[in-house]
Amino acid sequence: MEHDPAKNADGQTAMDSSNNREQQQLESCLSVEEKRAKISSNYETIEVLRSRLMESQKRERTGMTRAGYIKMIFDATKKVHKQNLELSKAVLETRQLQRDIRSLCGQIDRTFKQTEEIILRDAHNGDTWDQECYRLLTIMHKGCDKLVQTVQETGDLTRELRQIEDQIGQLKIRQTVNSM
Repeated sequence: MEHDPAKNADGQTAMDSSNNREQQQLESCLSVEEKRAKISSNYETIEVLRSRLMESQKRERTGMTRAGYIKMIFDATKKVHKQNLELSKAVLETRQLQRDIRSLCGQIDRTFKQTEEIILRDAHNGDTWDQECYRLLTIMHKGCDKLVQTVQETGDLTRELRQIEDQIGQLKIRQTVNSM
């Protein structure tokens, strides 16, 4: 038996070609299987949505009586009235808090001014301890001013954030209604 290199190369090429075809067929089968799984998943989703739609249509066909609509309207107006009361309470609380904050800020300013006058009067006497107290008081006053300003800015940012969140919620509701 003589070994022919040309036949071996052709035989090797034929095997490689056969392996490539098998690999392609395997990949094709896997691709088809993935597509089948996706289609099956989509079909199940469509079936669930179809059943929901059928239930919704059944409810609409049965219809509501006039008394049912009136009751639904009264319930909605009660909810709106309750929300208005809650909003009014929140507005009153906010106004009271703003008054308290302004009052406390004024009280802090007056206290600092009065303390500053007393310490400044004593500091003019030339005592280094009084001068150091005055310097520390001014530093403390600036720190408190920065703190109050930071609290106010935080409140402003929080309010803006709530407004933006409300706007986002309203947009989502509109998009939901529009998509129906």
